[in-house]
Amino acid sequence: MEHPKRILIKNKDVYDATGALLSVTQEKMKLKVSHRFAMCLRALRTEQDTLEKMRERLIDDHVETDSEGNRLMGDINEATKMPTWRMKTANDFDKEWEELLEQTVEVTVYPVTLADLGSKFKMSALDMEPLLRVGILLEEAEAAEPKKEEEEEE
Repeated sequence: MEHPKRILIKNKDVYDATGALLSVTQEKMKLKVSHRFAMCLRALRTEQDTLEKMRERLIDDHVETDSEGNRLMGDINEATKMPTWRMKTANDFDKEWEELLEQTVEVTVYPVTLADLGSKFKMSALDMEPLLRVGILLEEAEAAEPKKEEEEEE
């Protein structure tokens, strides 16, 4: 198994990787792998909690309120069937939210290789892709220790 690594990850990838880990950790797996995924999940959830607080602050800055300070509801989102907030400046909110999602944070991950998972482990491509993208899940070639060029030149 790989050593823990500090990685830079975009905030939007925090959401994707957290969702994938929540899905994957429902499966039975080796104890060491389960522990490593749990450690990754803890780190990502900490970042996600911070991001959610920032999102709430952005909503407060841009949502219309009644005379008592309560947020006013907007239309129903057709895709999600959920009510939306009535925004004073929806474009500004969207722009600031997208900027926040593009920012990077540093997170400690505990990489797992495909071999660590074992051949019987099942994972969907939708769960695998974000874990590969951020470096939580590694293919065998990535996990191998690279040879030092200085040693080869001597």
